[in-house]
Amino acid sequence: MNVRRGTGNEAFLTDLAARDPDAAAAARIRTLPGQGVVAATFRHRTSRAGDPLLHWHTLVANLVEGPDGRWSAFVHPDLYRAVRAAGEVFQTVLRAELTQRLGLEWRPGRHVPEIAGVPHALCDRFSKRSREIEDWLEATGTPDNPAGRQEAVLATRRNKPEVEHERFDTAWKAEALDAGWGPDAAEALIATAGDGRVPDVAEVWRLPEHVETPAGPIVVDRVVDPEEWVAHLCRGLTETDSTFTRPQLVQAVAVSSPGSWPRPW
Repeated sequence: MNVRRGTGNEAFLTDLAARDPDAAAAARIRTLPGQGVVAATFRHRTSRAGDPLLHWHTLVANLVEGPDGRWSAFVHPDLYRAVRAAGEVFQTVLRAELTQRLGLEWRPGRHVPEIAGVPHALCDRFSKRSREIEDWLEATGTPDNPAGRQEAVLATRRNKPEVEHERFDTAWKAEALDAGWGPDAAEALIATAGDGRVPDVAEVWRLPEHVETPAGPIVVDRVVDPEEWVAHLCRGLTETDSTFTRPQLVQAVAVSSPGSWPRPW
């Protein structure tokens, strides 16, 4: 991340150049290497529709330490280009922590990976915010694509009364019980979860391979080296675009890492 120094005030620079050209040149906007970020993270437990939705927001201050030790504004495009990649890396690390600590496993979800073993019907019941967005898209005829969904999110957004602990938990438990998912089911899910073992590299870098068998063709995983796996990932990135950025590659790797879905094939 780079730090920004100088000014873009042309009137000031023109006046300064008339008196001291060297000072004016030094005062123009320039970028220098920076390090360090000041940020605050906030945990939320609910969606705007009042459903359980554990997530975090991170507020990054416009401050970066320059090579001279002085803190000042950073170059914003650096942050904007990496924001989605950073979010996916965070989600991947969170899933890995839940796998390691609780043994949870994951399955493909409609928009994000879901915990394997939780009934789809229960996920649908606690997806009221998604239904609001989908209903708005259908009612307005807006295309269901990233731009359309973002428009729907903004159009249907309302204040979220964030209430912690007992009030929401009691309502969630009652709704889950009504859907046939009680404490016994949740405890059974944890009790039968995996061993939480973090896979080694031989289990991580795999690609699908079609194999002919007497019963017909099947798809099996083939162990590959990291270079081949990344090359396969890059081909996916260039299916619709001729180029991709480093943050886009990081995002794709994070989404396709073990414990994350969907995989890159």
